[in-house]
Amino acid sequence: MAWKLLSQEVPEALAEGLHPVIRVLLEARGYTTPEEQEHFLAPDYDRDVYDPFLFSQMERVVERVKKAREQKEKVGIFGDFDADGITSSVLLRDGLEALGMDYVVYIPDKLREGHGLSSAGVDFFSQAQTTLVFTLDCGMMNHTEISSLKEHGIETIIIDHHHVPEVLPEAYAIINPKLPNEGYPFRELCGAGTTFKVVQALYTRLLPERLEQLKWVLDVVATGTVADVMPLIGENRALVKYGLLVLGKTRRLGFQALIRTGRLKIDEWNAAKAQTISFQIAPRLNAASRMAHAMLAHQLLVAQDLESAEKLAVELENLNLARP
Repeated sequence: MAWKLLSQEVPEALAEGLHPVIRVLLEARGYTTPEEQEHFLAPDYDRDVYDPFLFSQMERVVERVKKAREQKEKVGIFGDFDADGITSSVLLRDGLEALGMDYVVYIPDKLREGHGLSSAGVDFFSQAQTTLVFTLDCGMMNHTEISSLKEHGIETIIIDHHHVPEVLPEAYAIINPKLPNEGYPFRELCGAGTTFKVVQALYTRLLPERLEQLKWVLDVVATGTVADVMPLIGENRALVKYGLLVLGKTRRLGFQALIRTGRLKIDEWNAAKAQTISFQIAPRLNAASRMAHAMLAHQLLVAQDLESAEKLAVELENLNLARP
């Protein structure tokens, strides 16, 4: 293999202890100062994970959830059917459960409903008597469906990272790092990463005594981030680094069962890698929507007993093996 340098001149050392080739590669990526190189090579959770309230509408979201909890409203969770949407729905479900709130989850059928908030989802939330619905990893293009929810007296909060249309849906609030004039400093969060920021904000305001425990969900955040092929730079790099560490000693029974069933070499002594998520974990989660229904993967990641977790993991393993 022949290396082709962007410049014929090898840059001077900017940080002692780094191999010259590493320094050249970092500079080629635009990391030219010692500080930038340190951030890339040694991501730090406390330093590199931003305050969720830098999102311009985050206070509005937290206040609406606080009101819903006080008035004992039922909240709807609509997650997309891919691995990013599934992990997003798991994160918000965990957060609302920790807050002691009533909720229902709806994940669409890939073949019958397609991407985004569906009319079937609108009917489901209306019949379930929800008053607030979150759309996760989707919603930016669902003007008609969100207006329909509004006609039923249901407010919508969009948590998404996709394209922002010129005309925004009639949502109560939108958390999307790509919104025009959005003050959040990192634009490359996936659906799970953006949902994590909302849960982080909810814990900060409504459950501060358990904020440190939130790091245990980073295995889910890392899975969504890598599965959605997001760039591993900036905040994503920190979330995935620590998420991989958590995955090696995960408390989540669904991940434990998936790792055992798939014979994956992940534990405290064999660290998970981003490639492990890309080629081993994400395909198994995505097999649910492609071969059956994405709710199987959601149920696996929220399983509360070993028997059901093992059963669902085996089912996903078989679906993954049967994929064409």
